[in-house]
Amino acid sequence: MKYGLSLVVVTLACGSGGGSNNAEGADDVAGGVSDVPGADGADAADSAADASDAQTSDAPSATEGCPLVGEFELESFVCGTEDITADFLKAVGSSRMTLLGDATGCHAVVTNASPTCSESAELTGVRATGNDWATTSQGISKCEPEGCTFGPKDAPCKLGDRAGVYTETLLFDGPDRMTGTRTDGQTLCSSYGLSPTVVTWRRRAD
Repeated sequence: MKYGLSLVVVTLACGSGGGSNNAEGADDVAGGVSDVPGADGADAADSAADASDAQTSDAPSATEGCPLVGEFELESFVCGTEDITADFLKAVGSSRMTLLGDATGCHAVVTNASPTCSESAELTGVRATGNDWATTSQGISKCEPEGCTFGPKDAPCKLGDRAGVYTETLLFDGPDRMTGTRTDGQTLCSSYGLSPTVVTWRRRAD
């Protein structure tokens, strides 16, 4: 089975799927998630647990608004115990996030861009309790060119697609990294029966 990898990472830190625009993936994504080189389930689970242990103690207080701001890039994308990072980036080219903040929370623009297609989505996150954030996705806000795709089996880019409201857990690892976890049924991973969805962003060096 091929996994639908050509979706914008439409959350502050987690891939979003579901709905009529849940693409089946580009033709050159070979074998789906299970064939990603080095995607050892135990290793992925251990890495996620280690990251959680390291980050929880450093969680920012609720009064800080948005703990991180700046330019970030996708570091890892894990569905359950399957690391799909390589396949996802092979399908969409690059995945980057501009993160801004104010007293109310975080505001993000997430962009996937290949030589033939660019999709951007806008999101707002407000801390609910502890490390849980209430996130609102306005959906896709820009398609360049209009109706572009990341492959022959990808649905055309459509303004407003994949909008929604959900809760995610965000952990902040110092000033340069954030990891988001979702367990709801609206993500790319959950559309294939995999949970949780765990996505990590790292600050761009340039």
